[in-house]
Amino acid sequence: MNMDCDKKSFTELKIEKAKKYINSNYSKKIYLKDVADYVCYNSHYFSKLFKKVEKINFNVYLNKIRIDKAKEYVENTRLPFREISKKVGYEDFSYFTLVFQKYTGVLPSEYRKKWGMRQ
Repeated sequence: MNMDCDKKSFTELKIEKAKKYINSNYSKKIYLKDVADYVCYNSHYFSKLFKKVEKINFNVYLNKIRIDKAKEYVENTRLPFREISKKVGYEDFSYFTLVFQKYTGVLPSEYRKKWGMRQ
C-alpha cells in the first residue's frame, strides 16, 4: 500500500472538512485557530497544509467566501451594505468595503449598480 497516497487523501479530507466548516460559519467571527481545532491540527501546521492543498492562504480563502456571499446579497437583495457586511462576517464596515473592492475591483455601490436587481 502506498503511504504517500494515504497521507495525501487524509490531508485532503481534513482540508475539505475545514472548508465545509468555513462555508457554514463564514458569517461568524472565525479564526484560523478555530478551524485548526475543528480538524484537530495545531494552527501553524494547519495553515501550511491549507496553503499547500488550496494554493491560497486561509485568510484569502475566508475573504473569498465572504465576498462571494456578499456579492449574492448585493445582486439579489436591496439590503443596506452595512447589513450585508454583518451578514457575511465583517463587523467593521470600512474593512468590508476595502476587502469587497479588493476582490471585485469596485465598491459595493458600484457593484450593485452594475449587477444588482433591476427596478
